[in-house]
Amino acid sequence: MKRQSANAAILISVGLFVIAGTFILSRLVHVSDMVKGLLMGIGIGLMALFFIARKKQKAQTH
Repeated sequence: MKRQSANAAILISVGLFVIAGTFILSRLVHVSDMVKGLLMGIGIGLMALFFIARKKQKAQTH
C-alpha cells in the first residue's frame, strides 16, 4: 500500500517538473507551439494519472 502511494507521488512530481521545465525551456530557446503543447500535455497527463491512482487506492481501502 505504501509503495503505491509513493509511486503516485512520483507521478505528480514528474508532471510538475515537466510543466515547469517546459516554461523554462521556452524562455531560453525557441520552441515550437507543437512541442510546447506536447510537453504540457504530458505533464498534465501525469498529474491526472496521480489523481486516478489516488482515487483507485482510496476505493481499495474502503
